[in-house]
Amino acid sequence: ADWQQFRIYSGGQANISNAVIRYGGGYYFYNCSYPNVCYGAIYNDGGAANIANSQISQNGLHGIYQKMGTLIVNNSEINNHQYGVFLAGGNATISQSSINDDAQYGVYIASSSVILTLTNNTFTNNVLGSAYIDGADFTHSGNTAFGTGKKGFIFSGNISANRTWNPDLPYIIQSLTINTGVMLTIQSGAIVLEFKHDFIPFLTQCQRNIADGLLAF
Repeated sequence: ADWQQFRIYSGGQANISNAVIRYGGGYYFYNCSYPNVCYGAIYNDGGAANIANSQISQNGLHGIYQKMGTLIVNNSEINNHQYGVFLAGGNATISQSSINDDAQYGVYIASSSVILTLTNNTFTNNVLGSAYIDGADFTHSGNTAFGTGKKGFIFSGNISANRTWNPDLPYIIQSLTINTGVMLTIQSGAIVLEFKHDFIPFLTQCQRNIADGLLAF
């Protein structure tokens, strides 16, 4: 990385439009050898980041890192990172964008407190998966995935509130617990798969995996 990052703190707002952002995400002499101090080319720490019609490419570990705050990405391209968008907190809406060629995940949720909406995005060649969802509040529709890697939403962690899974990219289950008394509703047309094999329907193993939760079809 040749430079550090744009940092947006609580009360601040960044409106980025028709921009190309490359080669950032470094941190002093560490040069992103330490993930805890490398926050991507755009680091949101409680502010509001609005990104439109832009390209974020070939930065450090993350294209965008959000610790908290609000992120809106529209009609943009994010590519060639370890994680395209890394969400440790806050709210994020990503729409009509291309997220591709990431060595791990296109979008990564690191906390169940995150609220994420993905609409009409294209994921291509994200090695470990299109998006990793850690039990978060997740709304999505109209997304597509191509190329290498796991072409779906990787689910892990606990579901602690009622959720509905609608048809979109496949739901790929790595490790999932539905808490007692919580309802997971899977709508007709939704595809649920095992992480290990990608193509084996997870639903044949529900009794083994969903603990004391409730599953509805």
